[in-house]
Amino acid sequence: MQRAFVVSLEKELQRILAEPRGREAWARSHRTPVLRLPRVALDPGTAGVGKLGVQVARGIGRGLKP
Repeated sequence: MQRAFVVSLEKELQRILAEPRGREAWARSHRTPVLRLPRVALDPGTAGVGKLGVQVARGIGRGLKP
């Protein structure tokens, strides 16, 4: 299950970081010392862990935007 989490996290972060508008905004210098993620649900099984990875990646993507 750990692998499913990592794979889903990586895939979603790659998708988020590939957006041109996002790259322009993130290129400017800023710091984000703490990312506040919304509540995330953990459904059972590998599918649930994959869904969790996507939710965490999206939270990171939102936190990177100025």
